[in-house]
Amino acid sequence: MSKRRLIILLAMAIMAAGTTLTGCSGSGSTAPSSAASGAKADVTIKAAFPGVAATAAVKSLIPDATQAIYVYAYEINGSYPSAYTLKLTKASPSGTVKLAPGNYYFYAVAYDSTTETSGYPVGNMLAQTSTGGVVQVGSNVVNLTFLNGQWTLVNASDVATPLVLSDGTQLRDIIVGSEYLQQGAAAKAAFDLTKPIGGGGGLLRFRFDNNSSARTYGGMMAQFIGTANELALYGDNYNLTKKCSSYSYLTDSECKFTSGDRMIFVPGSSDMNYSGGSYEGDLLYGYAGALLPTKGITSFTKDGVAYDLASKFTASTVTGGTAMTGTLVEVVATSITETLSTTPVPAATSTKAKTKVLKAQSANTAYTGITATDEGILICSTATTPNSGGWQFYSQPITIGSATCYTSGYLQPAYSVDQATQEVTYTYDSGTYSYGLAPTDSTKLGDYCHQWDYNPASATYNTCIQQKPGVGDIYYPDNFVAKKTATKTTIDYGSFKLNFHGVRTTSGTVYAYPFRAKGNATVSPTPALK
Repeated sequence: MSKRRLIILLAMAIMAAGTTLTGCSGSGSTAPSSAASGAKADVTIKAAFPGVAATAAVKSLIPDATQAIYVYAYEINGSYPSAYTLKLTKASPSGTVKLAPGNYYFYAVAYDSTTETSGYPVGNMLAQTSTGGVVQVGSNVVNLTFLNGQWTLVNASDVATPLVLSDGTQLRDIIVGSEYLQQGAAAKAAFDLTKPIGGGGGLLRFRFDNNSSARTYGGMMAQFIGTANELALYGDNYNLTKKCSSYSYLTDSECKFTSGDRMIFVPGSSDMNYSGGSYEGDLLYGYAGALLPTKGITSFTKDGVAYDLASKFTASTVTGGTAMTGTLVEVVATSITETLSTTPVPAATSTKAKTKVLKAQSANTAYTGITATDEGILICSTATTPNSGGWQFYSQPITIGSATCYTSGYLQPAYSVDQATQEVTYTYDSGTYSYGLAPTDSTKLGDYCHQWDYNPASATYNTCIQQKPGVGDIYYPDNFVAKKTATKTTIDYGSFKLNFHGVRTTSGTVYAYPFRAKGNATVSPTPALK
């Protein structure tokens, strides 16, 4: 699957009803290693310890017992370091190291001891975080942020005040990383592709008034360079009716969002631009979702009129390390339909609205008459008796009209070995299934690359070594990749079209609950296990 962080899109639950329409997105690599370069860069790494004054750019929700923070820096495509790069303590909460310029991950672990044995920290791991980005010649600053813990919903006076959902359920706390220590997947994000981001990605829990918990994927994101923190908390969708989420490891059919269900989530950023693509280092990544009428972004109508629902949700923001504001979203579905579109439709227009002012904790806004339309790339066969060929599917089949479709999978080649020469021959059989992606002009494929060289030791590293698929193979929707240059900042999708794509419409009511929360590194009382 993709390295792209789709979770930081506006993961609308109305849209999440359409997770059955989401295919794998673009994967890729980063710029070549520069470890051999003679140039060095100064990298200053800062953290905030409990009871120690810190700069505004450094935010921290970290256990009081923290005595040391060990930071590991490693170049992408390089080996993971066995020894720490920098050790921070209360007496020295920042330090500077020299690194070769290049793309790096920074992984930091908090311990309750400063003791080491043979260079390895001794004690209990209390928290961890990570980030990534481009280290350039000159001065670089990495502000480490630890935000795992218990976030209690409070009113404007910081008095604990649960949110009351549409059916009377009271949401008391949002708990991040309390059960498992998390190592965030550092990535570039759509809201600012020029700066590295990072955070804890993994288990997130919504805890209710009866101390029961709803577990789902989520975590903390933070802008580690500079003072901005544009997106702090995000939470994937949890089906309150079926009491499950993608974290539950259930099949699509078992936890599928259906008519009558209720779902909650904390939205992320909604401005991912599929048409331009995203990038890491000097590589651009695209996705065939750009060929969809709405670029793969959920479109909304209210009472049949185009409506910019996303602007009504405030992205979460953390200030001072322990205060958070944002929006919790609840969706109640009344009807859901799925179709397979073979005729492109015009992209939906939207009317921009001013961002909603944060209201009192007890207030919420109900958006009625909402219909969400999601478009996604599926693996489908319209044959009466489908032949799966060499496909290996990850999901359960769904029937859309006369088509049998899957949300994800890959084409497994068969191979034979010449016993005399030991030469291996691969053959592909795609059967009657495909993504529906096809070139209208096979000589104008734009930035599509069927096989890209990601081997740093290769002479053709980060270049396309085979643009067209082999005989019997198909075009993959995430194989749009190109080199980024001073003049090239977007993907060229060439002469491609989609012969079909999935369309899912969900109608119902959306509730937006502006919230304020206070953070604490200690989770209390211990969350119930049910």
